[in-house]
Amino acid sequence: MAAQLSITSKELSLEVMGLSAVPAQVWESSEIVKVDLSRNSIQELSPELTSCVSLQALILSRNKIQEWPGVILKSLPNLSCLKVDNNPLRQIPADGFQAVSKL
Repeated sequence: MAAQLSITSKELSLEVMGLSAVPAQVWESSEIVKVDLSRNSIQELSPELTSCVSLQALILSRNKIQEWPGVILKSLPNLSCLKVDNNPLRQIPADGFQAVSKL
């Protein structure tokens, strides 16, 4: 299966690209509402993601994230879709979803 890179003004798809970190394209546009980073090797989310205040959907399925990104999620007030399935998350804090009221 070929890697896909598709960018529109509102959505960024970076699935199956062998990424080990979130690329700068994600936070360089304040317009992006959906980011798909599924099926990569990302271990942690970049603090710069906090600038993505328009982000509504963040897809992180099938990565290597171990720590719950609570600090980052607190700065994404419009997030209404979060997919973190198939990640080796150690634990999700009891108040892990408190900051993202639209989830």
